[in-house]
Amino acid sequence: MDAGGGVRWKLLAEAVRAWLPIVVSVCAISLTIFQAYSTRRHARLSVQPRLDWTVNLGPDGGIAYRLVNVGFGPAILQELQLALDGEVVGSDGPATCAEVDRRLGREGDAWDTACFDMEGEYVIRAGDSVVVYESRRAAAAPAPAEGAPLGPEDYLRLKPDGRYCSFYDECWALD
Repeated sequence: MDAGGGVRWKLLAEAVRAWLPIVVSVCAISLTIFQAYSTRRHARLSVQPRLDWTVNLGPDGGIAYRLVNVGFGPAILQELQLALDGEVVGSDGPATCAEVDRRLGREGDAWDTACFDMEGEYVIRAGDSVVVYESRRAAAAPAPAEGAPLGPEDYLRLKPDGRYCSFYDECWALD
């Protein structure tokens, strides 16, 4: 009978007994790392903001431009500029809105303008909106003439430009 066969079997059993816990440990650590990566990715996607630009038109020729957060998490608005006819008018603020009024022909006492003025960063919660520019007919202004353009054709001329981020420092361009 071959005595070497029994020794080989015992050496193989000893090697399996020594290495099996190490292999199982490496598999468990790999699975834990994969689960942590998947959980982190899911958490980032579940609180990702998305800002949309909406336009509301009033019956009296009023126009309101809003940024609406339709995402699941808060958006940190970092930069905001308004462009009219493809040319940047300026960053947000009363001076920019006055220039937009002038270029749209909405200056004077006949129009009331509300304007967004951001200092630093501004947080927009999920589901909330911010009026960036609003121009409506003043209460004391005379009614517009019949057939006069009330401004709906003007809304395509104004576009936002800027950048917003999530709390995880992922940033997107505003369009």
